[in-house]
Amino acid sequence: MQTPRMAALQLCCKMEQDDAYSNLLLQEYLRQQPMQENDKHLLVRLVYGVTQQRLRLDYIIAQFSSMKPSRMKPMILNILRLAVYQSECLDRIPDYALVNESVELAKRNGLGHLSGFVNGVLRAYLRGRETVEYPKAALHYMSTYYSYPQWLVKLIRDKYKEKTEWILQQGNCAPTASVRVNRTKLSPKALQEQFRQENIESYVSAVLEEALILKQGMDYEKNSSFQKGYFTPQDTSSMLAARILAPQSGQTVIDVCSAPGGKTTYLAEQMQNSGKIIACDIYPHKLKLVQQAAKRLDITIIETKQQDAAECVAAWKGRADRVLVDAPCSGLGIIRRKPEIKWTKSLTDIRQLSILQYQILQMASNYVKLGGELVYSTCTLTNEENNDIFYRFLREHPQFEAVDFSNLVAEEWKPAAALGNLQILPGELDCDGFYIAKMKRIKES
Repeated sequence: MQTPRMAALQLCCKMEQDDAYSNLLLQEYLRQQPMQENDKHLLVRLVYGVTQQRLRLDYIIAQFSSMKPSRMKPMILNILRLAVYQSECLDRIPDYALVNESVELAKRNGLGHLSGFVNGVLRAYLRGRETVEYPKAALHYMSTYYSYPQWLVKLIRDKYKEKTEWILQQGNCAPTASVRVNRTKLSPKALQEQFRQENIESYVSAVLEEALILKQGMDYEKNSSFQKGYFTPQDTSSMLAARILAPQSGQTVIDVCSAPGGKTTYLAEQMQNSGKIIACDIYPHKLKLVQQAAKRLDITIIETKQQDAAECVAAWKGRADRVLVDAPCSGLGIIRRKPEIKWTKSLTDIRQLSILQYQILQMASNYVKLGGELVYSTCTLTNEENNDIFYRFLREHPQFEAVDFSNLVAEEWKPAAALGNLQILPGELDCDGFYIAKMKRIKES
């Protein structure tokens, strides 16, 4: 069995090499290589931490190395990143062990000839780490210290002003573990009691009464309550998007971007498994995730359909009481869950996504019947993907109007929700960053 540090090293290298998502790599690894709980937690912390802090770690390493990080072998650079991250952010390993383990990692990966280099850089760092100085200019400082590309810090600062450092800090925090209670099977109180018997502490979210916040992590797939369909792991802001759509029993709902099925199955639970939901995705393998989730939860009203959300289905025009557009986005609100987003997204991506998002929203609006309602949501923070889309749509589609959903949200969010759209910042009320807008068709086209 590999040590957590060896596994973290290999996963960090693979993530960069393949542009892979950290959460998916970790899930796959832990499924194939079971670990003790303590080792599992350390592995997750190391992989997320090194990915989150990459820019800051490279800045520190550069001050104690004769070779620029960009010129180092990826394996050696990640060995150094792991060591510096543990020194800067964790307190579980003595300095001598930090150096020895790093040297051993180099040797065990066929890089023994560079073990002296690793040893020298780390010893220089340990002697001088208290002398590290960060850039003085505000933008450069926040980029380096919080480890975000400068373009992203500027984008956040231009929109959120004094909240910028809060947002950057939250992106580097461990994400909240939350679950959605399947109220077609049991009450939140009953699930809390079940968790209590399993020594799992939880409390009810301030956002939704069927959302429970867990005080510790859990191996969901091995949990008997999960297997029985009593709950679904889901962030509370993601749940809120489906809650704000507010479908009723017996209605017809179309979810145009449904995979992996968290919002879709919550819609079905709100409908008491009565009515019809058409769940769409462009990829068949993703639709299988929706089907598997519905089966586990004993939901029978979901019909999956392989469909490009940017293309209109004529047969669905004017058929739906409710339509959900949870659009593909840059994901800047969920960096704490997918830290590699910092390094894989760009301004060009955001501009291209905004074009696609508007196209999807326009297509989906055709499905809404007179008096029906439409929710547009993303897990990002930019105007281009959020407010600009919403207000442009209302300007260009006078047959729709904004809907006040302040009765469905927490007190501090009511003023924004009354105007028909809400931006949730990362960390607010234990939530991921999210945007939700609601509209109603008031006349035919």
